[in-house]
Formats: sequence, C-alpha cells, structure tokens
Amino acid sequence: MFDAPGVPESELPPEIVPAAVDYCRDVQSGAQRPLANIIRANGPFATDRGNRELPAWMMHPDDRRWPFIALDPDFERRMTWRPPGVGAAHHEEAVLAHDGRTLTFRFIGTPAQYADYPDAEVFETDTAVLVEPVEVARDGDGYRLAYAEEREVVVRLAAPLGNRVLIGIGHGPGTTTFGLPITVLTAA
Repeated sequence: MFDAPGVPESELPPEIVPAAVDYCRDVQSGAQRPLANIIRANGPFATDRGNRELPAWMMHPDDRRWPFIALDPDFERRMTWRPPGVGAAHHEEAVLAHDGRTLTFRFIGTPAQYADYPDAEVFETDTAVLVEPVEVARDGDGYRLAYAEEREVVVRLAAPLGNRVLIGIGHGPGTTTFGLPITVLTAA
C-alpha cells in the first residue's frame, strides 16, 4: 500500500503537516528528516461504533514499526464531533534525557481537575520497560467526566533504557494497546 505514488507535501492538509513532519524525525537523534511517501487512502480507526476504515493520510517511514495514520481533516470536520476542548487521542510517547535513565512518559489519563499523577510504577527487564502511571484522585471530586487528556509523569529507570523497548499498558475500558511499543524521543 505504501509503495503507491505519494502526494507532495505542498498538497497535504495544513492541519496534519506538523504531526507528519514530527513523525519523520530520526528515532535515535530526533533530527528532522524529509517526509516519507505519504498517501491518501482509507485507514483503520477506533470509533464509538467499533473499528472502521475512514479517509486518512498515511505514511510508513523506514525506521518506524508503525505507520503514521491521520484522519482526513475534511472528513473530520464534516463527519465527527467531540466536546469542545477535547482532542483526539494519539499514541503515547516518551522523551529520554541525555543521562539515558530519566524518562518523561506521556499518556492519556484522567483530566488534571480530577486527578494527579505524582509517580509511576516502573517494571524493568533485560528487554523491556513498562511504565504504569499512578493516579491519585483529588479530594472532594465525587465524579469524573467521560473524557481524558494528555498527561505526563517523569520517572528514573534503574538502568539506562539502551536497546530495551518501552511498552504501555493502555488506558480506559476496552483498550487493546497493552504491551504496544511506545515511541521514545531523545531530549533536544
């Protein structure tokens, strides 16, 4: 599919250009690289009606395990709705400091007005690291809204991350992302 003729960057919807450019950064150094071959086709999306194939812009850079898939902004404007101020969830990522051990882990979690994430449990093996943020509910909040927001927690690994893969546990009911690799960027 990704061998089909691509679209010039000048023809991409401006809403997806920053994310596409960021996704093409070198995984190890974070250095900017040209966009990979990007195509317009139907891509897989989780919806409130189950998994659906929807119009998307997609590319698969050589050094990435997973392709970049962005919902077509025109389709999103005409055919989707979400409460104001709530963004679409994207895959998790982390930033590794130059010491190789300090990790800023970004994830989708309970909004800040309802909970804090002061720490995380870290499970390390010779081949993988799993980070599980610890949620602490704020006092006096008796309910939570049915939405989430991007959060982050900083952890210190017992050993440098090195060649070990960082994996996530997934969040929320029906999540199927347990054990998926998480993109790790090197701090600038």
